[in-house]
Amino acid sequence: MTKTQLLMPYSSNPELRLVLAKLLDKRAMTETRDLPACSGFLSPEERGLAEDIMKKLPPVNTVFFGGFEGAERQICAFLPSWMTQEDWLCEDECPVCAIKADVSSMSDLTHRDYLGSLMALGISREKFGDILRQEHGCQLLLLREVLPVVCSQWEKVGRHPLKIKSLPFSELIRETPRVRKLRDTVASMRLDGVVAAGFSVSRANAVELISAGRVLRNHRICDKADQIVESGDVFSCRGLGKFLLSRADGKSKKGRIIIELDRYE
Repeated sequence: MTKTQLLMPYSSNPELRLVLAKLLDKRAMTETRDLPACSGFLSPEERGLAEDIMKKLPPVNTVFFGGFEGAERQICAFLPSWMTQEDWLCEDECPVCAIKADVSSMSDLTHRDYLGSLMALGISREKFGDILRQEHGCQLLLLREVLPVVCSQWEKVGRHPLKIKSLPFSELIRETPRVRKLRDTVASMRLDGVVAAGFSVSRANAVELISAGRVLRNHRICDKADQIVESGDVFSCRGLGKFLLSRADGKSKKGRIIIELDRYE
């Protein structure tokens, strides 16, 4: 398939189309010049679409990496024939690096506070990966190309001065997500019914969210309310959060399917 054909389904979303177009250009560089190339940090939705597009093309050694297993934002790297993933992950080769930003005392700084202060430096969002908050600061994944700017210019967040140092990936401490266990029943395993239960909205509202393209299933947009879903699927909706359909078995006395959900808070 040509680049134009691959991008055609995303013509209604210029920003997403641009991200995917850049990704295909990086892939082409590796194919034609036999050199490593990588994208910026991709959102879960962008990563899911990138994976779908790559399946339609001849195989190229592709690595998704965000600094640690389970990272939400990851880069997509294309490796040449002469480079192994282990070599690419070596400190001098890997385009991703980590830093620790310490504040002098405990703070109530949020992800938004940290991200806002970083983007105020004039660096785009795709240059930064996950932000792992801690009591006295945060750990941050970023592209190595912007490390000099961040180290020299990122001096404070709000009124809190920062002390920055490099950090090996092995010392990253992932935040433990807060999860609320929910139990509900649905008439069937249709997407709209599960979304209604997971986000505590009416069935009609769930259909509206799905039709508007706001609901993601396993990081892919789902716009068909009658799509059948399964245990293990992860759902997210801009403005409402994310949940995991952890279990779907058994029947209630009224014959409805019993489902268990993990809602991330």
